Amino acid sequence: MRYTRIPGKKGGLYRRCTLWMGDDHLLAVESTGYTEQYRRLYYKDMQAVIIRETSRKRDLGLLFASFAFLAALPALIHLDPLESPLSLAGILTSAAFLSLLLVNLYKGPTCTCSIQMPVAVHGLPSLRRRKNVELFLSLLKPRVEKLQGKLSRDELRAGLYRLTVSSPQVSPMSPIFGGLEGSQPRVFSSRIHGLAFGFLLLDAALTWLSIHHNNLLLTMLNTLVGMALFALLITGAARQKRSSLPAAVKTLLWSGIMVFLSYNLIYWVFIYAIFILGNQVEVFRDQWSLFSAVAELNPVDHPTLTKVMMGYTITAFIIGLSALLALAMDRWPRKTSGAELTMRTSEGLQ
Repeated sequence: MRYTRIPGKKGGLYRRCTLWMGDDHLLAVESTGYTEQYRRLYYKDMQAVIIRETSRKRDLGLLFASFAFLAALPALIHLDPLESPLSLAGILTSAAFLSLLLVNLYKGPTCTCSIQMPVAVHGLPSLRRRKNVELFLSLLKPRVEKLQGKLSRDELRAGLYRLTVSSPQVSPMSPIFGGLEGSQPRVFSSRIHGLAFGFLLLDAALTWLSIHHNNLLLTMLNTLVGMALFALLITGAARQKRSSLPAAVKTLLWSGIMVFLSYNLIYWVFIYAIFILGNQVEVFRDQWSLFSAVAELNPVDHPTLTKVMMGYTITAFIIGLSALLALAMDRWPRKTSGAELTMRTSEGLQ
């Protein structure tokens, strides 16, 4: 017997779950290191695939982001991390948590997947990411249709109604019923998002230059880029709802909006505090005077302001680069044929 390994697994200290696809059945394997349990689910008996989205991706993202921020606090206190071993350790730890955050965003939305059989509903714990479930469905559908036949549109609607009434786990908008009206995401061009994240990288670069080479021309350019960036971010957020963009790109766009707005709020609070505490209230008589005073300001003379600008630069660069990479990978053709995933099983699976 030849099996196809379905991507995705659920691991733990003493438990590991995987899913294999055979000629006429699915094989769910649960291994503890000492024992293995096998459960066969035959295609001819399958009645429905039940998919429910979960908040696990969001919860993990908040957890990793919180740990990254807490780990970076010592570095925010000491501007030069080489002066404090604790700051250097915090930067490395924060970078590790940021890497986990990016991996979590790249893997996409989380969900649970179950199969309705004649007797009971069987969970598939190894399928916890939406993209793995979509690949699983693309491989499962032709095998089930070969044995059970293909449902017509009316039969599909009737079956959906029965499942919705009999099982609270099933929703009419479930991804398994993507052929029904209103459940398909609308096709959306990613040009706006590409421009937004490109301008975010440009704004980060200009902010970095402003730390050591601040002048009137650079301040004017940074202001114009910031205005264009804000317009692109808001436009992208308004148009991405129910679009076909990857969930990671949508999340990164909202992250970019929050980082951009937070930075500008903190930046201008510091600017006003610097001029007011320095008894330079005359710069507030008109906008051009304030603009000129900001252009003549040297951020290096104000360590706290420098830390804020450096933090924004690094964060914006990570978000912009990650989003552009996610957009590029979404456009790149993926090879997901079953032949590439087919492997011979070990003796325990034969």
